[in-house]
Amino acid sequence: MKCILRKPQPHQPPPGNDTISFSINGNQYTVKPTDGGLNPESRLVDYIRDEANLKGTKWTCREGGCGACVVTARTKDPQTGQELVRAVNSCLTPVYACDGWDISTVEDLGNRRDGYHPIQKRLAQFGGTQCGFCTAGMVMNMYSLAMSKKDLKSEDVENSFDGNICRCTGYRPIFDAFKSFADDADPELKRRCGDIEDCGSCPGKSSGGCCSRAATNLPSANLDLSLPTGEKWNKVTDLKTTFEILKNHAKNNVKYRIVAGNTGTGVFKFDGPYDAYVEVNNIPDLSVLSVNKSEAVLGAAVTLTKAIDFLENLGNTEGYKYAGGVGHHIRRVANTPVRNFGTIAGNIMMKHDHHDFPSDIFLILETVGAKVYVASSPTDISSHTLDDFLNVDMKGKIIAYFTIPKRTGNYVYRSFKITKRHQNAHAYVNAGFLIKVDPANNFKITEKPSICFGGIGPKFVHATRTEEALTGADLTDPNTLKKAIKMLDEEVEPDNHLPDASPQYRKQLTKNLLYKVILGILGDKADGNLRSGAIDLPRKQNSGKQIYDTDEEFADSALYKPVAKLEALIQCSGEAEYVNDVPKQTGELSGAFVLATVANAEIKNVDASEALKMPGVVTFITAKDIPGRNSFYDGFMLNGKEELFVESHIRASGQALGLVVAETRDIVIAAAKLVKVEYKDKKKPILKIKDAIEKSKAEGTFETAVMYPSFMTVKSPDAPNTASEHKIKGELNIGGQAHFHMENHVALVIPQDDGLMVYSSTQWIDQTQMMIAKALNIPNNSIEIKVKRIGGSYGAKASRSTQVAVAAALASHITRKPVRVALDLEHGFEMMGKRLPYYGDYEVGFDQNGKIDALQAKVICDAGMYELDATSAFAVAYMQSCYHATGWNVQPGRTTTNTHLNTFCRAPGTTQGIAIIENIMEHIADVLKKDALEIRQANFLKPGDPLLPCHGKQHEGDVFEGVNLIPTIIEELKRTANYEERKRFVEDFNKSNRWMKRGLSLVPMRYLQAYHGMKYSVFVAIHNQDGTVSISHGGIECGQGINTKVAQVAAHTLGIPLSKIAVKATNNLVTANSDTTGGAITSELVSYATVKSCEQILERMAPIKKGLEDPSWEELVQKSNQSGIDLRGTYQYSLNDPDVKPYDIYGVNLTEVEVDILTGEFKIVRLDLVEDAGKSLSPEIDIGQIEGSLVMGLGLWSEEKLVFHPETGRLLTRNTWEYKIPFPKCIPEDMRIVIMRNATNPFGVLRSKATGEPPLCLSVAVLFAIKNAIKAARRDAGNTDWFQLDGPVTPEDVVRLSLTDPGAHFRY
Repeated sequence: MKCILRKPQPHQPPPGNDTISFSINGNQYTVKPTDGGLNPESRLVDYIRDEANLKGTKWTCREGGCGACVVTARTKDPQTGQELVRAVNSCLTPVYACDGWDISTVEDLGNRRDGYHPIQKRLAQFGGTQCGFCTAGMVMNMYSLAMSKKDLKSEDVENSFDGNICRCTGYRPIFDAFKSFADDADPELKRRCGDIEDCGSCPGKSSGGCCSRAATNLPSANLDLSLPTGEKWNKVTDLKTTFEILKNHAKNNVKYRIVAGNTGTGVFKFDGPYDAYVEVNNIPDLSVLSVNKSEAVLGAAVTLTKAIDFLENLGNTEGYKYAGGVGHHIRRVANTPVRNFGTIAGNIMMKHDHHDFPSDIFLILETVGAKVYVASSPTDISSHTLDDFLNVDMKGKIIAYFTIPKRTGNYVYRSFKITKRHQNAHAYVNAGFLIKVDPANNFKITEKPSICFGGIGPKFVHATRTEEALTGADLTDPNTLKKAIKMLDEEVEPDNHLPDASPQYRKQLTKNLLYKVILGILGDKADGNLRSGAIDLPRKQNSGKQIYDTDEEFADSALYKPVAKLEALIQCSGEAEYVNDVPKQTGELSGAFVLATVANAEIKNVDASEALKMPGVVTFITAKDIPGRNSFYDGFMLNGKEELFVESHIRASGQALGLVVAETRDIVIAAAKLVKVEYKDKKKPILKIKDAIEKSKAEGTFETAVMYPSFMTVKSPDAPNTASEHKIKGELNIGGQAHFHMENHVALVIPQDDGLMVYSSTQWIDQTQMMIAKALNIPNNSIEIKVKRIGGSYGAKASRSTQVAVAAALASHITRKPVRVALDLEHGFEMMGKRLPYYGDYEVGFDQNGKIDALQAKVICDAGMYELDATSAFAVAYMQSCYHATGWNVQPGRTTTNTHLNTFCRAPGTTQGIAIIENIMEHIADVLKKDALEIRQANFLKPGDPLLPCHGKQHEGDVFEGVNLIPTIIEELKRTANYEERKRFVEDFNKSNRWMKRGLSLVPMRYLQAYHGMKYSVFVAIHNQDGTVSISHGGIECGQGINTKVAQVAAHTLGIPLSKIAVKATNNLVTANSDTTGGAITSELVSYATVKSCEQILERMAPIKKGLEDPSWEELVQKSNQSGIDLRGTYQYSLNDPDVKPYDIYGVNLTEVEVDILTGEFKIVRLDLVEDAGKSLSPEIDIGQIEGSLVMGLGLWSEEKLVFHPETGRLLTRNTWEYKIPFPKCIPEDMRIVIMRNATNPFGVLRSKATGEPPLCLSVAVLFAIKNAIKAARRDAGNTDWFQLDGPVTPEDVVRLSLTDPGAHFRY
């Protein structure tokens, strides 16, 4: 075998450098291992935040799955020496791997003092920020793309954001902002820019700063570092040195890790520990890309990004056409920042070390007959197939390069990746096919094909018996397919490993994918209506329209017009401060929870002795150390107790058993893992709502322990018709949902001379203050709390954040030092409850027109281990929605399970109640074989109809007054969304396509908006020197734009420019006793209190103004102050306020989907939503709320599935690897949002209506659209029966319910 060195090189021993150097934002940093501050696992994100003190870069998942930590890295290409500009996940990047790098963070782009970068300004201008926690990562990913792409296209933008999560916005405004820079930007986006010259051009051209600063050219040399913790770190720039180091490590049995992109640590976090690290990024010989007469060569350290470009270009070369498909497949591996640094060899080594890893790279390389070359010296090189390589002993060896062969003849290459989510998701099943066929001879397979499947089991690679069965076969012969399917059925036996999809689904996928390939090969020879089975689900770029009114009457006011969020620019620049950005305090300690790993057991013993021996560990705190009440939440109605630390009985896996406190976060995380927990009396947990119901029935406690008392039943005044013309029975199961706020739970508590200063990421300051006081047995007035903003919440930080704050306060109280507790994503998932799962059971009677005359239902929620936050009372109250209720009797109930206390999550209970009644409408339509819209229309609410009792809004005996806007909205939507035309198109499409189906669903909603007695105080102060205004209020800015609306309202009421208003942090002194922010009502009530506060001041100023002749605002303020006028106002809404009353919100959602029946994958083709938002105070903020709420709902119904281990009860979907929320390609390809025109609200604040929660209730339309597509497939399979489709629907559900039988239905 040939030598792999490019040319002989004299051996030069490592120079013995004892430092690494890199630059951040143009400033050089030098790290000396002897300083002892860093270990080999220390991450760049922590160095940036804690050492460089640049807090704009955030972290959430610490596994490369969310994009919050993305920064820009300029490095040198080891082959060419040219500069590479790439986005990188700083949470995966070891600091010691950054030698020679030039790093830019969001602070490098722009700021308030020096001016903002065009990317930052554009994102703010387009409304692309809400909570803002993801924003810096978004900005830096876009910056990296813009600086590395000469000719930027809209498609480049969309494809490059497959690693950045935004829970708030629904992505659309982010993409509008960034696509406006593209050369082919939509003219409408250019118009919105305001500065056309900046559109469609490099966003860095006119900015100065980092865009014009030359990259720092730091040297790249061998390093030999000895770390104080005992490890070795070698950076090598030549292979000769590499082999010597590896040989020495192997000889001395040193456990070492080869470091390139280090991206594998995001998947396999617990490999190691290692004694040595060998960094190989800078070895030119490992980055080779070349083509010779017989093969193409890809060096081991070639990144996935470079491999994509190389292979896609190679696909245009004769003999390598299949390479284009290989490159295209790699685009779906991981995400852009991971592919930028992750290497081919790194991915293959993950498969080598973890055979169950579903590596796409391994699969597609094995499919095409690639070889991997392993070297232990420059001349000792061996080649292996990818499959054989899995058993090669790699001790002392390194992968040198890969080759793929040149192939002449008619080869067909297809590969597939069937996943939970189209982007950044590992496969249920991945597959590769390379088949040589002779089209002129009945598509005969002329040599043994290569058919590989991943996701079947650790040892399964080739479908060898199927390969043999197809060799020499004619594909036009139907028996060929039947024989191949039979072989697959016999040889494919998937394992059963949660949370993976079921073995049955994965087995069927292998057959379905083979069928897709054969249909594709046959092309026009296949029957016309079968050809859609050959194609992948087509995906187009996203686009959107937003329509809303503005009011010319208020042209000079800040109100009723789109304005950028007050915080938008500082969020885009990283200047916005969140709790974990508060600077480290002198003597600050860090806390980490020790969690239970079983769900139904008693604690036998907790042993922290080994943890306490670790240097830097201060103490371990348990329930016995709590001086007051062992509870962090007593329930919304103060009727319970949720333990801060478990005393004896464990009810749910992930409950906190104690808190380790140490000097640093790294130490405390390591120490918490050393705490040993022993359990006794372990029992199988109850994890599902139906299991809890069955258990209660078996025990005879269902009616008393599960169902609420009869007085909580919601029923209409008339009795049900016992002789209904038609009757149905059915049920609907609705899963839980993680809140997935980008800012994790975090608290910092600082001892003060008069008590504690608390910084907490909470929605509910009053609750936090109360529970700290109870736990520590101290007065409430000794606790000071300040919250400037939080990085998303959706209900999670109403009560769940309190546990972190109380624990941090307890630790601070005990140690008398500042203590910070910052959860990572995975611990947050394990510790915190989610949206409540639901079970709805119904019996319904109706006439031939579908009008309901009898409805009996039980609506039961899973409250988790305690029933403190059960929401089924909301669900039954909101079930009526926009419908006439005759003979209704709806009972709420709740179960407890061995899962964490489930809690309020955006539109709690209302979402499920509306979904259940809409499912009933679908069921009736199915029985009567009518359009579901007809059934809905037959049941619409009319004036005089009885209203069912609803909390704070409707009472027994109330009747509907006014106008049901739903019929009007539907007629308008039918016109603007071409409903009838699209319905006919869907029908024709489904008749013409057996394997691709469309589904269309229209769902209406009447949402009852009440205020529930919630109260929030507001304090307004006018400063006499310049007339500027400061406001503090009892709401929490969590992305909903409350501060902006408050400022708009204040500016409007006072008659001054918006620029005069500043909204300050919320604190528990000025806004004491305020309720939790939530229910989509806080912005309204705080805005109302702001108006009243301003009016108080204006009333006092009125006599002064009378004595002045047309004074300026500043003059009026100064004169008023000189006259002793109090320029402060405060107000708090109460139920006695006559101006604000409950009201109805109306909305309609029309959703169209396309479904691949063979794989179960689906996409949302188009979504049209109209919502009555009254007279929007701030239309762009309200549009953002509508879109963000809607997309979160799409995740609930079509993506986000929680899976628990059936024996231990431990949550298995607890990180970005397993739990998937919507990504950019999950949102509708065409999303059109309309705030209803000419709408007003005489009962709301300044004629506005809430927008944050109702759209989530409308998102259930996607479930019914998918169901309608499945119905079309079932019809083709000969079945027209009603079937149950629960949420969230998965690709597996689609395939299972479509009733596809390969033996009976596969044909040509």
